[in-house]
Amino acid sequence: MNAESNTSSNADIQTRLLQIGIEPHDEWLAACKDHISRNNKNNNAENIDDILQEILHADLRCIVRGIDSYNTAQTAASTLLRQTISKSIPLLQNEHTNNNNNNKNSNGEQQIKSTNNYKQQLPASFRLCVQIEELLDVSLNAETRLKYGPMDAVNPTPVGDQRNRCLKLLFSDGYMHMLAEHTRTDNDNMPAMVAMEVSPIRDLSTHSQAGIKILLRGPIDVRFGVLHLHEGNVIVLGGCVAELVEVQKQAHEQAKRTAGFGVDATVRALVSNHTTDDVDADGNGEDYVADESEQA
Repeated sequence: MNAESNTSSNADIQTRLLQIGIEPHDEWLAACKDHISRNNKNNNAENIDDILQEILHADLRCIVRGIDSYNTAQTAASTLLRQTISKSIPLLQNEHTNNNNNNKNSNGEQQIKSTNNYKQQLPASFRLCVQIEELLDVSLNAETRLKYGPMDAVNPTPVGDQRNRCLKLLFSDGYMHMLAEHTRTDNDNMPAMVAMEVSPIRDLSTHSQAGIKILLRGPIDVRFGVLHLHEGNVIVLGGCVAELVEVQKQAHEQAKRTAGFGVDATVRALVSNHTTDDVDADGNGEDYVADESEQA
């Protein structure tokens, strides 16, 4: 009886979470409920709000794939997302057309239709929760982005005019799909999925922490592999992933060091001039000087 009750409660939780585009793996859900039960004084592991809080602060890869995040997993929504992105990319679309278009002209030559403008659209029924792993305001130059970076005590609010900003987002849905030949492909080694603001989205900014969850809901336009987002097709759920936040900070600090931030401007100028002086107007450096000395 307890097993039947637990199965029923899991199904109810899955149904409610599906409304916000999340389909947790049974293994992860069981571990989550056990964690809540051990740490919650009320011992109410069925509280959907507590489970949602755990989801918001966990990596989607673990949530949808199970405890072993290398498990393969896919859903209709994640599959549709990848198919739509692929169809909107010229190179991938041309390969798909070449492989599937069997129409031939009167001379027996392959006839390829080229009427697509590389615009696709996810349907109104589409729902999928994803996590943002990197975002930047492309309306700002690189120096300004590096200077201010993620939120901290010194920079509590985003810089720049937020009404005219344009955020570029790199996101993941956590799923690992199977290829047609039934071999596993790791999404972590595949090109990241990209989205772009077409108008500012409240509750999102350059200070949003890595791993923040958003709900994508159709219809969503996709052009050249990039999702076009606005407040009408995005709901910001919140949260973050501690491990990704640390990676975000380290990446920003490394980028600042590479760009020379924190180094006196005069020193940077001297280093730059020294590098420039090593190369003459013809693009010849020390090797050219050595040749002249030999001739002398």
